[in-house]
Amino acid sequence: MSVNWRNRRKAKKRPTTEQSLRRPQNSFSVRDQSLEPPRGVWLLSDSFLHVEVYNSVASLAVRVTGLNMKRNGEIVQFQTIVTPTTDRLESNVTFPLGEGYLVQLVVENVGANPKRGQTFVRISHQQGNATASFLNRIILADYLENGIGLTWPGSNINSPFAGRGLINSFTIANPAVGLNWFQTVPANTLWRLISVYHTLVTSAVINSRSIGIGVDDGAANFYWQSYATTTQAASTTQSYTWQNQLGNVYGFVIVHAMFGDHTLNAGMRLRSNVTLLDGGDQLSAIRVVVEEWMSL
Repeated sequence: MSVNWRNRRKAKKRPTTEQSLRRPQNSFSVRDQSLEPPRGVWLLSDSFLHVEVYNSVASLAVRVTGLNMKRNGEIVQFQTIVTPTTDRLESNVTFPLGEGYLVQLVVENVGANPKRGQTFVRISHQQGNATASFLNRIILADYLENGIGLTWPGSNINSPFAGRGLINSFTIANPAVGLNWFQTVPANTLWRLISVYHTLVTSAVINSRSIGIGVDDGAANFYWQSYATTTQAASTTQSYTWQNQLGNVYGFVIVHAMFGDHTLNAGMRLRSNVTLLDGGDQLSAIRVVVEEWMSL
């Protein structure tokens, strides 16, 4: 019995489009769809994606999802999650991509809801994963905001100082009786001072106190100081605020003008500076408003 192999070869059919799509849900082939290959980041066999997160929000995770096209035209989905610390220091993850093209990236927040100025994400293409590795390209860099996310292509490469920062208001614990208060700017942080408020209750010791605030280097070496235009007598209670407007007196609150932008780098101290402060004087109700950025 003879077999006509030529006819048998002709009878063999190529898989249909429906059959060719029967692949795992996280991948498909560009060749099956006759699609144009993407033009973007070409990846070598030792290419890695390096994700950096600088964060000040508790209970936050950053999820990075992407698509990668292999040399054979197969599109593969990948995902990684970074759980950053809240100390504004770098948390990172590096994982392999393999040879092909990077097609897209999406960055989302999971858990907490960060505001602009609280979580900065930078993603780069890294060549190699050892001591000889080097940065090949920064893909995206910007703040991650709840409900917006970041994408590539789409999102920009921005400095952490670009655009508005976080408006951060906080209370400083009362110092011990007879002492000034201090607040150190956290690591990897830049502040623009908006307003300062505090109250001073003086003892019966008869001295005229001059009430001021200032910024020093942490060792009482001042960069600048600003004083109220009036002094405070013994056995009195007076509140003070420094803000960007003309000075005035409103009831028991003395408003002192603080014109211009006053920026504070990490490690600097915002503080009170009361002259002739008596051992029985008490500073309290200390509240500060700043605009805050990450400082990498």
